[in-house]
Amino acid sequence: MGLALVLAPSAQAQDLPIEGMWNYRVSEWTDGASVPQPELTQEAKDLLARKKAAERSGYTRSVASMICLPIGFPGVMFFRTPIQILAGAGRVAITAESAIEPRTVYLDIPHPDVLDPSWYGNSVGHWESGDLIVDTVGLNGRGKHHGIWQVGRDLPGTSDQAHIVERFHVEPDGQVLTMTMTVEDPVYYAKPYSVTVHYDRMPNDSPRYEAVCEVDFDALAKVDLEAIKDIDVEAERMLDPNIQYNPIDSSK
Repeated sequence: MGLALVLAPSAQAQDLPIEGMWNYRVSEWTDGASVPQPELTQEAKDLLARKKAAERSGYTRSVASMICLPIGFPGVMFFRTPIQILAGAGRVAITAESAIEPRTVYLDIPHPDVLDPSWYGNSVGHWESGDLIVDTVGLNGRGKHHGIWQVGRDLPGTSDQAHIVERFHVEPDGQVLTMTMTVEDPVYYAKPYSVTVHYDRMPNDSPRYEAVCEVDFDALAKVDLEAIKDIDVEAERMLDPNIQYNPIDSSK
């Protein structure tokens, strides 16, 4: 695998002023000028074509969003709400106003031999010359169906085979967090895809607001699951007779 993680002794968290509230520059994605377009596999191109056709027929919202499933990684890093980063106890936690579940980055340990696929995957990291390097595997491949992995871009998301490496760098003035993400995913990306985005530091007294999702049963009742099962994984799972459907169970 091209993105090998080399573990190194960790610096103290205070050596890197990464803690705090950070506001994502959504315009970097929506404007698109600074964001490269990836080279996609044929499977990804076919999926996007089916989604566009479904959108022309009125498909505008995923089943996952109707039943309040997690946003998942990497989408949570590109959402329209701030993130908060906390460090301590041998880990770094990344939370977002838009997500109840935190991302946990375990420092200076390898990935476990057996991975339990999950919405945010298994993340391990280390400090390297003042930067935080995070390596993530073990994704369940379902978070992409919220349609927000990379706002404003025609991208398919990530599969359960994705391997993602992030480098977090706080600029010298301490006011800008630069994050470079590299995605390896043989299902959807023909070659590794790298993108750099920025977050602006928010004042220490910035409030963190609750974001509560309520299941939209009325919208779900109107969905033709059969019509969208090839573009919406939760619709496909609901129709699968071999699955006793539990939307939060990542093991099936």
